[in-house]
Amino acid sequence: MSDSAGKREWVTRLLGFRFPASPGSMQPTAQDVEALRQELAALIKGIPQEAGNDAAGKTTLLKLASDANGAIKTDDGIAAADLVARLRIALETGPAAGGPIVTLWTKASDAADSQLKQLYETLRRPGHPVLTAAAERIEATLNGYRTGLTDELMDYDGSTGPARDAARQKALQTVDTYKATIAIDNHVIAAENNLFGVPVSIRATWDAALDSIKQRLTSA
Repeated sequence: MSDSAGKREWVTRLLGFRFPASPGSMQPTAQDVEALRQELAALIKGIPQEAGNDAAGKTTLLKLASDANGAIKTDDGIAAADLVARLRIALETGPAAGGPIVTLWTKASDAADSQLKQLYETLRRPGHPVLTAAAERIEATLNGYRTGLTDELMDYDGSTGPARDAARQKALQTVDTYKATIAIDNHVIAAENNLFGVPVSIRATWDAALDSIKQRLTSA
């Protein structure tokens, strides 16, 4: 299949059909894996400060780092990207980071948005109405994920007493829904599997953040 034919099929499937729920088929390149190796090395340096005297927490972080390193050594770029993302989010949103819970989702969303912005620009640049429609379809769906949970976590962070308990339960339900739907969302998978040379990793980043949010909400 030619490059142009592949892109036409990508757009057709995005606008009219469901993508397979399997992980992205575009295996990271050697350059991507090397970048992950360098990021992992930098993240490992932050583990002692984040863990402090929490032996169990340190063990968890070191396990993530070890698993990520193992994936890198075996050139399993997809697994390595997922594990590095989980370690990054854990360090950014753990107890040492503190602050409102909404910042966990904001940071994860910002990380995804930095990649998605490039994809949207690439799709809109030719001025083709179908590509523009594809960009708008993806952007609208993913913005819905971002704003929905952001609003609920802001309600939780800003409330007290019974209202806080109600906000917690509402946010937890949304977290569970997101974890189930994002993994198979057609637009998320389309963005990650785009054929325009734009690297996008949404599911690993968001899933790690959702795990951290759930942990904070249930332990509060």
